[in-house]
Amino acid sequence: MTVPKNETIAEVIGEFISNFYAENRDVPKEILVSQEPADMKQIITFLKKIRGKSVYVKVPMRGEKKKTLLLAKRNAEIIHNDMIIQRKKASIPYCLLELEHLLKLPRTPNTIEAFDISNFGSSTIVASMVQFHSGKANKSGYRKYHIKAVDIQDDFASMREVVYRRYKRLVSEGEKLPDLILIDGGKGQLSSAMESLEKLNLTDKVPVIAIAKRVDEIFTPNNKTSLSLPKDSSALKLLQRIRNEAHRFAIAFSRKTHRKKMMRSFLSDIDGVGEKRKKKILSAFQNIESMKKASVEEIAKKADIPKFIAVNVKKYLEEHFFELKGEKKDGTKN
Repeated sequence: MTVPKNETIAEVIGEFISNFYAENRDVPKEILVSQEPADMKQIITFLKKIRGKSVYVKVPMRGEKKKTLLLAKRNAEIIHNDMIIQRKKASIPYCLLELEHLLKLPRTPNTIEAFDISNFGSSTIVASMVQFHSGKANKSGYRKYHIKAVDIQDDFASMREVVYRRYKRLVSEGEKLPDLILIDGGKGQLSSAMESLEKLNLTDKVPVIAIAKRVDEIFTPNNKTSLSLPKDSSALKLLQRIRNEAHRFAIAFSRKTHRKKMMRSFLSDIDGVGEKRKKKILSAFQNIESMKKASVEEIAKKADIPKFIAVNVKKYLEEHFFELKGEKKDGTKN
């Protein structure tokens, strides 16, 4: 029983009996309670007046009446817990309940984390993790990763690394794990993610699935065959939306990282630009386009560099702008 603050169980029982039988005039001869209610005499007088005969309020200590009271208590707890579950489910988006049902998940996937790998050749390898809560993107939970242990294009090794780094940190910091992990890819990427979770002893702590890009097949651990969700199901549409967001986030981060590398590379070719001035210029200008639009004076001021260095930067940009963007002078891609 949940007892309001500043009230005792005896007061709650007494109040309930009074309110219940004020509305329900069918008062029995005997009422069994787990604890004697407050204002016992007044309550019995009130009940006797409604019934027109004697009424007994008893706290059974043994025998069949005690068993009956315990059974009533258990039934009340079951009904109460069921009401709590129904109230919670009423506030949960249907797509999550459907996903829980179709994938036979151990719990409703309120928090889903998805991973994707993006490569720009072998020079730029990054990963993204997006987080969805209650079916909606939680951008404060997004994370970006520079792949460190892999220097060639290897999606499987990259997935192993990023999954391991993410959940090693959560475990070490005592943070809550997601209700579902979604991997962008097929069996290979899923196996790689599972290897990392196994190292962390998390394989039985959080469900993991993978979704293939082309036909939206769902892969689960220890199952050779894929699962196809109904095309019109809200659960599949949710997974597609999360997968696409992870892909978008990874691509955006990959392009930004590659542009920064290109800027750092071309700055190394300019006379008078060492590591310190390179850092100043990179922090002042986010991309080649913004630097191209800036005047010599603006470059010198924003980057806090001598004007003659700014002249060298501007001149180099003018001569190599399209080359740096990976385009021909007519604007078409190389």
